[in-house]
Amino acid sequence: VVYFRNPSVPACLEFEKNVLMGSDFTNRVQGMDAVFEDISKSGLLAYQFGISQVPHVVIFNSRGDQVGEVVHPIDVAQLGALMDSSRK
Repeated sequence: VVYFRNPSVPACLEFEKNVLMGSDFTNRVQGMDAVFEDISKSGLLAYQFGISQVPHVVIFNSRGDQVGEVVHPIDVAQLGALMDSSRK
């Protein structure tokens, strides 16, 4: 799970508080690697993935294949489904 963020974007702060710090996400992310990529410090990875809007989450499976992505406004149900599907 790679989460692209910018701390100066209110939508990122809201997403982090209401979703990423919640128990549903915490339970789902168990056993997965999660990376918070702050694009205000370096935009290289975001550029490589074609990320132009934050918050943005990219999900990979254990083989490193991208299985999906969600962008603001993030549908929490879709995010959960993608995280679940990445385990298959």
